[in-house]
Amino acid sequence: GLLENHASLAIYLVIVGPVIFYSIESPKARIIIALVFLSIILSYSRTAIISLAIAIYIYVLITQKRKLFFLTLSAILLLVVCFLISKNTESIIGRFLVWKIIINEIEPVTLLLGNGHGYIENKILLLQSQYFESKRSIKEQLLAGSVHSSFNEYLKFLVEQGIIGLSLTIYLIYSFYKRIARSLQENKVLFISVTTFLIS
Repeated sequence: GLLENHASLAIYLVIVGPVIFYSIESPKARIIIALVFLSIILSYSRTAIISLAIAIYIYVLITQKRKLFFLTLSAILLLVVCFLISKNTESIIGRFLVWKIIINEIEPVTLLLGNGHGYIENKILLLQSQYFESKRSIKEQLLAGSVHSSFNEYLKFLVEQGIIGLSLTIYLIYSFYKRIARSLQENKVLFISVTTFLIS
């Protein structure tokens, strides 16, 4: 399909979830929302589940005024995040390794304008093989695998589009939030969906 794997599908569902929640008003809406929620949970995607928890948290933050309820939800969110992070720590460490390899590729000559679109996807395996040409620890060697993603869009923007491209992206994000913050209640669906997208 258009999505790379089940984790990408789960993240997509988290992003469009608020739109579905507010758009469908028929009696079948709860069934659809329940199926979306169940699909995200059963994906076992740590990023998607954490994003879902944060989306719910933001929704409560915007709509609820009860302090006790807010504090309780904050504690639950913290426990969920800590639990998910503690599961399969090798995956997290593996991402750190990928980031380390990519950061090593940043050079002063390309820092301003970057290496061009698609650089990470096309070169990540080559960068990884070059990284391991030097003597590396057994732990790092065991973490190495066939990857085609940076697992970090902001780092990807920095390497591919340089400081200029990353700065423009951050400015656009800032301008967007500044605009919708003026009428947050009216734009809460858009705010939750975009925020979920950015943290995913």
